[in-house]
Amino acid sequence: MARLRLIVVFAFAAFGALATSQGLIWQQPVSPSVARAVAHSSGDIFVFSMPHSPSGLLTVRMQRFTSAGVLQSNVAYTASTSGRPSKSFVAIRGDKIYCLISMPDPSSVERTRMYVYDIPSQDWVGGGQWLEGTGIFMETTTAAFGDTHYFIMGFRDYYPAEQGFYQKRRLSDNGVVLQSNFTGYPGEVVRSGGDTFIANRSTTGSPGQLMVMRIGDLVDTKTVNAYDPGGLFNGVLSADGSTFYSLSRSSGTFVYVRRFNIAAGTFGSPTAYNFGGGSSVFVRDGQPHGSDAAGFFISSASTAWFLRATPTSVTAHVLDVPGGGFARLGRDENGNSVAVLGWNNVDQRFIRSVRLSRSTGAPMNSTSFAVPWNGRRVADVLIDATGSHRFVYEIAQDSYYAEAYLAQVNPARLSVGGPFTVGGQPAIGTVTLDQPAPAGGATFLLYSNNASAVVPTSVTIPAGQASANFTITTTAVAANAKPTINARYDGLNLQTNFDLAAPLIQSVSATPQVQYGGLTSTGTVTLTGPAPTGGKSVALSSSNTARVTVPASVNVPVGQTSANFTITNIPTLANASSVISATTGAVTRTVFVAVNAPIFQTATLAQTTLKGGLSTTMSLTINAPAPSGYTITLVSGAASLVTLPSSFAIPQGATSVNVPVNTSAVTSTIAVTVVAYRGPYVRVMTLTLTP
Repeated sequence: MARLRLIVVFAFAAFGALATSQGLIWQQPVSPSVARAVAHSSGDIFVFSMPHSPSGLLTVRMQRFTSAGVLQSNVAYTASTSGRPSKSFVAIRGDKIYCLISMPDPSSVERTRMYVYDIPSQDWVGGGQWLEGTGIFMETTTAAFGDTHYFIMGFRDYYPAEQGFYQKRRLSDNGVVLQSNFTGYPGEVVRSGGDTFIANRSTTGSPGQLMVMRIGDLVDTKTVNAYDPGGLFNGVLSADGSTFYSLSRSSGTFVYVRRFNIAAGTFGSPTAYNFGGGSSVFVRDGQPHGSDAAGFFISSASTAWFLRATPTSVTAHVLDVPGGGFARLGRDENGNSVAVLGWNNVDQRFIRSVRLSRSTGAPMNSTSFAVPWNGRRVADVLIDATGSHRFVYEIAQDSYYAEAYLAQVNPARLSVGGPFTVGGQPAIGTVTLDQPAPAGGATFLLYSNNASAVVPTSVTIPAGQASANFTITTTAVAANAKPTINARYDGLNLQTNFDLAAPLIQSVSATPQVQYGGLTSTGTVTLTGPAPTGGKSVALSSSNTARVTVPASVNVPVGQTSANFTITNIPTLANASSVISATTGAVTRTVFVAVNAPIFQTATLAQTTLKGGLSTTMSLTINAPAPSGYTITLVSGAASLVTLPSSFAIPQGATSVNVPVNTSAVTSTIAVTVVAYRGPYVRVMTLTLTP
């Protein structure tokens, strides 16, 4: 096909400095104008848009983002025709994304067009198909997609000659129009099954008529006289498919809700609600609420409300935001509604996301962040399985050069203190809301997928507070693990994981750290946490095995955090040292030990007075076992009278030895000095010889 095609892969930096809430996770620029977002089964998000084209030709763009907001692809196609889009409707069917656009420009002969994007090939296919036949100029106001069909409603001719118009087509080959060209005002069309739809429309007059249609292979229309003078605005099918809610208004401040029982095919009486206040109210969006109810976002120039319609009642809750902003509604897995809206405070604009209780419609919590300029229009809202909100919002929406952003906010967060926890030690988890908990508090149900990380059944954030802690009780693990913790609170399914570490060596010590050769020291290894079942083996080594030896390993018993081992210091003639290492996995801890040579301690004579000519002994002692070659030098003050060897060795391994001392006869009493020394250690004795 003739076309201008652009494929670019790149990433934008979000202007995170504008954020005023921790709820903003990320935001990325997308093309503006009728932007719509859809979630793919992979978790990726596709954003369809029709950016301004300087040439005036229609341009369609598909941007693909990961769930973390990283841009994967950006594919644009420029058609050969012109027009200005006002609405778009998007759906994923298999590997294709169907993009329906509406252009209300009265000068355009054809005003509704379908573009198809092929996901695997990253390509626009077919070049865009106009949906109208000759002479039928359709401005689509609402659409729904089935499995193989879609259904559209809108204005057939331009104002004032408007006619309600609806048709059904096959997505594969555009099919044929099932029924069309009905007078009246088009309401809303919603999906109700694979290829079945529910729609409503109304006529003017006194009384006008409200028609609800069930559209399958045939169209079944039910009609009731409607005295709701303001005309039809919206329609919502309940999540359980039991009730279709039609909404109309009167006199600017009244709204009427009329229920249609799908199974019985009957209408209920209208229920009126008066918003008051003098200024007109506007219906911004509607969504199923809870199981059998419907929710509507309604605003005036000064106030915003969430209107909850049930099979028997209508209630409204004032939202804590100024009125006048644009909003879209989403629905989480538990049936709570989520309103994402733009609002301003003096000269600052904000986007706010508000969660609304499925059972009462009352606000539960909200988060907001600042945006620049006149950023007020919310184009689309997606709520994922965790309750996280992803949405598209636009700024400067009245300009051809508008900007838009895809953003993600989390109204609540779950975290575990870190960076890691050693098994057997407690970890602290925290649940946090972006807004103080409501009356009665916010109770999160807790779950862990790992028996080594046990959490309490629940934790409650007290009313008026925004966070609460809980203790994760861990047990020792033989290998590192990554337990996943879940916290659930009424549609918020938070999840996080944390690192649970096997015990590692924390320290190794020696007592005493300085020891004499031949004596032992006690080594101690200490782990970062209790040892698991079977104990924890710690590898040991010595850098100087000639002087210090240790066992190859030591086992810390189960449940214990430390164990002792023996350090053997080998006798040495000179002071030496070694580094003892203790290792678990990639972690090693060391301790320095010193091995000293023995110290010459004492030298004593068996007899200090001796008759000359007789013999005695001298006892030499050291403080540690002697190494080989350990000798002590001996000196006699009168070698002719007291005979000693010049040195004497202490046997290897011994700590003492006796040295023979021989004397000569004397004629008079004489005192002889005897000296024994080794290095700086000197011992002096006196032997008195008598005649």
